[in-house]
Amino acid sequence: MTTTIGAGMGDIRDILAIDDDWKISVTESRRNAFDASEVLLWGCPVEVRQGVCLFLTDHTELICRQAQIAAGRATVESELWGQVVVPMQHVAGIVLASAASIEQRETWWRQLTDHATIDDVVMLQNGDLIEGLVTKIATDHVELLEGERRVRLDLASVIGVLWHREAPAVATEQCRGLVGLRNGDVIHAASLHMDESELRVLTTAGLKFETSLENIASHPLAFLQPCRREWVFLSDLSVASARHIPFLEDQWPTVLDQNLEHHSLRANGYRYFKGISVHSASRLIYDVPPDARQFAAEIAIDDSSDGLGSVVFRVLLQGADDQWREAVASSVVRGHRNPQAIVVELDKTKRLALVVDPADWGDQGDHADWLNARFRRLILSPLAPPAD
Repeated sequence: MTTTIGAGMGDIRDILAIDDDWKISVTESRRNAFDASEVLLWGCPVEVRQGVCLFLTDHTELICRQAQIAAGRATVESELWGQVVVPMQHVAGIVLASAASIEQRETWWRQLTDHATIDDVVMLQNGDLIEGLVTKIATDHVELLEGERRVRLDLASVIGVLWHREAPAVATEQCRGLVGLRNGDVIHAASLHMDESELRVLTTAGLKFETSLENIASHPLAFLQPCRREWVFLSDLSVASARHIPFLEDQWPTVLDQNLEHHSLRANGYRYFKGISVHSASRLIYDVPPDARQFAAEIAIDDSSDGLGSVVFRVLLQGADDQWREAVASSVVRGHRNPQAIVVELDKTKRLALVVDPADWGDQGDHADWLNARFRRLILSPLAPPAD
């Protein structure tokens, strides 16, 4: 499935070129090029379980055949980019072991990042966490210092490493969008250029990746989610009120840009990067920005429910008279179904409520996602200067 929310474009593999201004061409003449800002999201991420995953400090994810780390830099072999050298100040961590599932890799990474320490952390296959100073990752072993003691670990025994950063490299460039590639990379991109011969990407941390496309059989792009000025994601806003009413006793807090189990948002097998995850019964209330003209989202049961779950999504609006009215009520939404798009026009609306109620089976598996939940703002173009 390819999810396209934009100007009615086709397959992302139809893209022939993207220039430095993010103008997308799908014809050889390039006469009908359109701005990437017309697209909310195009294509779907490719998720690869095999290989090494290098996590950068700007949240870029690189999938590699192998990685070696020494002398303050990471040297990785990428199917797409070839050999890439990344200064260690840009590296947050690495998962070396091939995972049985994408969720397993994400669980390992979360276990590493949740382990607060002033040292680097190494996770072993038996679940042990070792703290110290990781000095080297070679083709067959990992070296670290535990105090004054040098420790050498067999590479096959290591799941991953998290590097402690007093002052990690931060984004120095404005993010223009997320770029997903066929090899599984997800790049937070400041610039993107593609033509018939090459692909170039600059990350928000200032790292440059480039490759020749002449010897690559398949189209390199899998997914684009450009940043759009007129869209404001609700997961980036403060909620005015949040309430969860459990069916029994378990409390489920609202989770932003992840599912309730703190993995990536996924619906019917596809990953999403923005959204709000709640458990029924829930109600979230947001103040509507004065320039907001529309609310939109894709609603679904998250895959973490293992196909269970049955809920009804509702959107309520509070007008100038302080009265609430129901704008949208979905049919029963179940697990392992494609997301459904909803759009609500906002006219003199003060507040918006997102409500999820249980349906057929109590609240069993009711992991409900408001995917890409967003306000559409009215963006006024600047006035042209008066003619002389």
